[in-house]
Amino acid sequence: MVAKPRILVVDDEPVVRESIHDWFSHDDYPIEMAASGAEAMQKIQESSWDILLTDVKMPGMDGLELQQKVNKIAPDVTVIIMTAYASVDSAMQAIKEGAYDYVTKPLDPEDLEQIIKRACEHRQLVRENLNLKQRIEAVSGAPEEIIGDSPEIRKVRERIATVAPGDAPVLIVGEVGTGRQLVARSIHHAGPRQGMPFVTARCGGASAESIRRDLFGYEKGAFPGADYPKKGKLELAAGGTVFLEEIGELGAEAQNALERALGDKTIFREAGSDPIRVDFRCIATSQCDLAEAVARGEFSAQLQAQLCAESIALPPLRERGADIEQLARHFLARSAQETGARARRISVEATQLLTSYAWPGNVRELRNIIERAAVLQSGDEILPRDLPLATAPETAPTGVLSLAEAEKRHIQKVLAEVSGDRSRAAKALQIDEASLDAMLQKHGLEAPRP
Repeated sequence: MVAKPRILVVDDEPVVRESIHDWFSHDDYPIEMAASGAEAMQKIQESSWDILLTDVKMPGMDGLELQQKVNKIAPDVTVIIMTAYASVDSAMQAIKEGAYDYVTKPLDPEDLEQIIKRACEHRQLVRENLNLKQRIEAVSGAPEEIIGDSPEIRKVRERIATVAPGDAPVLIVGEVGTGRQLVARSIHHAGPRQGMPFVTARCGGASAESIRRDLFGYEKGAFPGADYPKKGKLELAAGGTVFLEEIGELGAEAQNALERALGDKTIFREAGSDPIRVDFRCIATSQCDLAEAVARGEFSAQLQAQLCAESIALPPLRERGADIEQLARHFLARSAQETGARARRISVEATQLLTSYAWPGNVRELRNIIERAAVLQSGDEILPRDLPLATAPETAPTGVLSLAEAEKRHIQKVLAEVSGDRSRAAKALQIDEASLDAMLQKHGLEAPRP
């Protein structure tokens, strides 16, 4: 038997709240009332809801503002608007912003129940479609196929098949660009949590305070500007998987909190006093050696032991040279499919150049190089001159790079490591974006703009 939806009704008129409560509680619907948008926001933070039934015209926070706030903190809640005939325009605006439907006052209990039933059927259909899609992806090699037949990549596939059915944390070790997120998604989609959220969080690149709030959330008033409570990534991943990038950069306070979350499945939001139960699988990555970080006193020994329950080591692309040609053809075909461009081939000489290159940016760098060549090259073949690799014979005939070529190669490497993000690249190079733009123009390089 399908459980009835949990309904939260928001209306400033007591007679409306009482009528709706009597209608639905009589049929055993779990239902609660709120007299204002502010009270509704508090209830949404305290518990989970399926349906939000809210009036448009209310003093203080009206229904449209409430809907906008709910969309940010609880996007899975289905919103139904109540309105008078004179305010139908407001209801239509709410639907444009994501509301499921609206009803007009005076309310008819049978009509209202039918709308709620249709909303629940819609929610169930969306969930089933998502689950079906993820099951298909899991069978066909997860969200994106892991390309390659080298012994090194076959070992990775074997490890994925081994760890996916379990629920223990997994640590993925490898250089930037080796496909760590792809492997994490493959584990998630091939495991028992496949139909649930896959939530990504970076553990570095921001202040320790910002990262802690992102992971664990905060309560209203926790800091200036915290007007409402907010769930962290660990809560949002309920029933699913949290993918923590560069776990070695996590601060000491957040390490201790994560250690508790993995141990007893509870967290505390910032400024919160009550423990919150969490249920997620943790998959993490690290470039640094966590054992060495523990020895230096920079990482929790207990957390390191928890994370290393299962591990997968990803080989750099230079150690799986047998896969380079296959990967290049795959990226070329995918680029043609996505852009609608005519399919091309890679010349023998260009293939030789690709397989002889060291690939400091790994698979990500190869993908960026091939996609760039596919866009810029108009001929039938991709030739060596279409590949901006510093090891090309015409750019380094003596084996010694000029200062300009060394600068170009370093910029290429940084761009590959940050997936072409100009802002992050400029930060890594310790220059401003205007200077980076000048260097890109000087060397004939390109990076996507936001």
